Amino acid sequence: MNNCICGCLALLILLAANCSTKLQGSEEKNDMLFAKDNLLAWCIVPYDSKKRSSEQRALMLKELGITSLAYDMRDADLPNMETEFNTLKSIISR
Repeated sequence: MNNCICGCLALLILLAANCSTKLQGSEEKNDMLFAKDNLLAWCIVPYDSKKRSSEQRALMLKELGITSLAYDMRDADLPNMETEFNTLKSIISR
C-alpha cells in the first residue's frame, strides 16, 4: 500500500511539472498571438466616430503600429473598400 501511495504521488508530481511547462509555453504563444505584427484593425470604418478619411485612418493605424485592416462589409462602405485598402497599403509602406 505504501508503494502505491508513493507511486501515485510521484505520478502527480510529474503531471504537475508537465502541466506547468505547458502553461509557460502557452503564455509565450499568447504573447506571439497578440504581437503588434499579428494584429489587424477590425470594423474601424463604421465605428469611427470622427468619420476620418481613408488617409486619416491609415495614418492612425500606422501610428499605432497596426499594418493590417479587415474591412467591414456594410453596404454604405463597400464603394470605398478598394480606396481604403490602396490608401492603407501606400501609407504603411512609406
